Formats: sequence, C-alpha cells, structure tokens
Amino acid sequence: MTNELFKPLIHRIEILESDLMDQAQEIETLKSEMTQRDTTIETLDEDNKRLLDRVQADANYVNKVTNELEQYGRRNNIRISGINGDAHRQTSGSND
Repeated sequence: MTNELFKPLIHRIEILESDLMDQAQEIETLKSEMTQRDTTIETLDEDNKRLLDRVQADANYVNKVTNELEQYGRRNNIRISGINGDAHRQTSGSND
C-alpha cells in the first residue's frame, strides 16, 4: 500500500532529476562557450593593441617626414622684404 502512495512521488523525483541533469549539461555547455569567447576577446584585444601601436608608429613617422619635407622645402627660399608694389606679382599659388 505504501509503495502505491510513493509511486507518483518517485516518478516526480525522477522527472526533477532528469531536468536537473539537463540543466547541468546546459550549464557546462554555456561555460565552454564562455571560455571560447573569452579567448576570442583576449585575442582581439591583443590584435587591437598591436594595431593601435602600429597606427601610432605610422603617425609618428608621417609627422617626422612631413616636418622634414617642410624644413627642406624652405631651405632654398629667400625672403625679401621692403619692396613696395610687388604684391600683384607674387609667385605663390594663392594669387594665381
């Protein structure tokens, strides 16, 4: 008689155990996915840092080259001041 009383209870416990096992398996799957994504994020962070360093190095190089070009471009220029009436004959591209 007591066995018949416990049968629905035992069945319900078995269902709950099955659900618990399914949830535990899903948790393990999610942990694995999270670990993979963490690894991907770390890799992307490293790549991003490398690219940022490269961009900064390239920007420094461009600034250096630009500065040198400006300096060497003006090296052979002569500036004459004190001559009146030559404003309309300037050779710069601004008045062409």
